[in-house]
Amino acid sequence: LADQNPYNKKLLQSYIDERLGAGQNFLYRQLPDSARSEFAAVLNKMPGDTDALHYLINLESADSNYTAAISYTDSALKYHPASETFMMKKASLLADNKQYHEAATYADSLLKLYPSNIKAKALAFDLKTRNLSHQIGINYTYTFFGDRNVKPWNLASVFYQKTTNWGSYDGRLDFADRNNNAGLQLEAESYINHSPKYYSYVGVAFAHSIIFPKFRAAYSLTHNFQKGWEGELGFRYLDLDSSNDFSFTAAAGKYFSDYWVNLRAFISPQNQKIYQAYRLTLRYYYDDAKEDYISAIIGSGTSPDDRSRYFEFARRFSLPSANVALGYQKLIKAKNIIGILASWTNQEIEKGVR
Repeated sequence: LADQNPYNKKLLQSYIDERLGAGQNFLYRQLPDSARSEFAAVLNKMPGDTDALHYLINLESADSNYTAAISYTDSALKYHPASETFMMKKASLLADNKQYHEAATYADSLLKLYPSNIKAKALAFDLKTRNLSHQIGINYTYTFFGDRNVKPWNLASVFYQKTTNWGSYDGRLDFADRNNNAGLQLEAESYINHSPKYYSYVGVAFAHSIIFPKFRAAYSLTHNFQKGWEGELGFRYLDLDSSNDFSFTAAAGKYFSDYWVNLRAFISPQNQKIYQAYRLTLRYYYDDAKEDYISAIIGSGTSPDDRSRYFEFARRFSLPSANVALGYQKLIKAKNIIGILASWTNQEIEKGVR
């Protein structure tokens, strides 16, 4: 009837309501392609319908089809040029599509029209820090023991990181002392963005000291799934004084609300045995900046990613251990990050001795 009477507003509105209802039903039944068809039918009759545009933008964004989602926001802004909601969606989608410069420019334009928009302020702030392509930093780890006869361990690191449009790379120099021995380790790491859904981590390290592995190599491939899920597969290799350790790693994580949870496992086949290490991490982002969070970690076993436990790793990674940690990190004035992490580890140092 709507096709036969295109100028009858009541029939047209009835048709649109019917299609929107059908699309919502398909969404409820988790049939996104069918829902897309219904919402597209609405736009065919009424190109500026805000409900259909919202649904289609969200559908494409959920599937990481950011180019399509941005196209729908452009269509929406054609009919609603001063819409605060659609302008905010476009700025966020540009950032999700790693078009950071365009996103920053658009967020600034949005704030000129709507200076009190809290989400736009947070996004502009985040993009401003992201566009700081050079970073330098210092890390320090102090480890003390329940046995007062064992001297505390020290680990200090200085690093430089460069952010590019394809990812980032950094160099790190580590200094450590353990049981009257001291040593240096040189590291290079990189995160490489392959697409909106895939990125890789690559790391190598070299040292000439028993405190660190002679050589370390690491690789992981991460896939971003729908609804905030991510999965990772990779390996770690350590060339130690007395042996070599090769570990497989797998991790699954999820973002929900203001939280991020990640479970990681390391599997190390050695001497016809399988050794395992696990780590569960929970972060609470207490502010809009992605660098502001409180973290809690529980784990078992010795991780090949833990720099502070490389000393005598070959002897201890096969022995039981458990640890818990609490951390806090804060971004200050858009350019400075401070953080603290306190951990407790119960490590078996010899068979039956802790």
